[in-house]
Amino acid sequence: MYLYIAVFVSVAPERSQFFKYDRFSVSCEGEEEASGWSVMQTNDGEVKLHPTPYSVSAAFPHEHSGVYWCEDELGSNSSHVLITVTAGPVILVSPVLPVTEGGNVTLSCRFRPSANVDTSCSPAEFYKDGARIETSSTGNMTVSGVSGSDRGFYKCKAENKLMEQQKEDGVSSSNRTEEDSPTETNVERSDVHGNAEAAPPVAMETDPSQEPTVTPQKPRSGPHVVEGSAKNPASEKLERVRKWSVSKYKCTRQALAEKLGRGSRTVDLELEPRLELLRDDRQRYDHMTKLAQTLSSQLAQFAVTQKSLGDVFTELSVQSQKLHVEFNLNAEAQKFLSKSGETLTTAVSSFTSDMNTLVNKTMEDTMINAKQYEAARIEYDAYRVDLEELNMGPRDATTVPKLEQAQRVFQGQRERYQKVRDDLSVKVQLLEENRVKVLQQQLFLLHGAVAAHCFSCHSFLEQNLQQAAAKLESCSVDDPSWLEES
Repeated sequence: MYLYIAVFVSVAPERSQFFKYDRFSVSCEGEEEASGWSVMQTNDGEVKLHPTPYSVSAAFPHEHSGVYWCEDELGSNSSHVLITVTAGPVILVSPVLPVTEGGNVTLSCRFRPSANVDTSCSPAEFYKDGARIETSSTGNMTVSGVSGSDRGFYKCKAENKLMEQQKEDGVSSSNRTEEDSPTETNVERSDVHGNAEAAPPVAMETDPSQEPTVTPQKPRSGPHVVEGSAKNPASEKLERVRKWSVSKYKCTRQALAEKLGRGSRTVDLELEPRLELLRDDRQRYDHMTKLAQTLSSQLAQFAVTQKSLGDVFTELSVQSQKLHVEFNLNAEAQKFLSKSGETLTTAVSSFTSDMNTLVNKTMEDTMINAKQYEAARIEYDAYRVDLEELNMGPRDATTVPKLEQAQRVFQGQRERYQKVRDDLSVKVQLLEENRVKVLQQQLFLLHGAVAAHCFSCHSFLEQNLQQAAAKLESCSVDDPSWLEES
């Protein structure tokens, strides 16, 4: 039996709309620890990878709006959540996590906190299909026992002492799973007056056995039409689970066969040696960075000790007249060495910071793409092996359709694998060029800082010693010792 851990995407605070500069976090959660999963984001066609949990300290519309989901190293996906960040003055607050049919759903008109808006008490009128159904002094409306009869076009009109806001929400109760496309909600703007503002609408779905997905949708012009679903949600979800399980089973079987030495695998003689060299370089650069960090901390401590020693020498030079020149000579030397050591410590710290960026961000990002390439390669080989096995079997009325279907699936997997491979190859090439340029510059700067430190210390000590010798020569001859007098 093939087992897998169900992982879902979680948003905190639990809502799908946020004001600009709000804080929120997205994480991958499940029945067990969701190790190996990452938070994915797509916005304007660009896919971004984030660690879990992914925390946003200040949200921006163009940067943090988009679809979020969880994905593991093999490309397995969780359900999707659409998060909207708006610069407008009002949002529609509704739960992100699904509720079962028969549960309660609360819709809230929330104003952006400011000196002109009382967010804690905003009276609102709620409408369904154009007819007012409830007036709330708190700006909230709860739909109790959500069912098919609650389907319709919902909107609310909230007023404040200094401004008037309007929000629209589409609530659809249909027998669809959370992965189906939500019912579209259209916005009628004929009754927007004065200073009314509209929040981004949301579409809500319910299912008798599954929880609904609350997903913000972009408004469209024109009349609002609510359509039912003639599809069987149970059979559709069962089919999706079946396809996902079969795909993961094939990939797991292929990976185990490769580890046991029983299966064939696709070997890219051009790309894979470069990836192996990249892994070795990253390991060596990481070790070098840690040593540089250790050197920086030791130099900083050494400079502090030298400065303290120089202060002690200065005090002793004042207290001891006969050894004034000698103590002062060492005091000036230690203080200069300490100051020069601080400059060298700053240079080593800068080198460490730049190397840390190269190793743990630039190279690590490429290694993540390498893992995705490896997952695509395993999936490609799994379907390739299946197609080879079918080609070796007999041809009859039963196997020919299966062979044609396997050929189509294999073709799709090959195109996907080739695209991932080409993208990774370009990224590795750019990384190699950038790595050489960065290292050339940073190593030259580090060497220059060490050379400047050594040269300045040598010059100062030599000059200081000459000055001390001149002072000692100008002093009178020392008095005879007590033994010489006796």
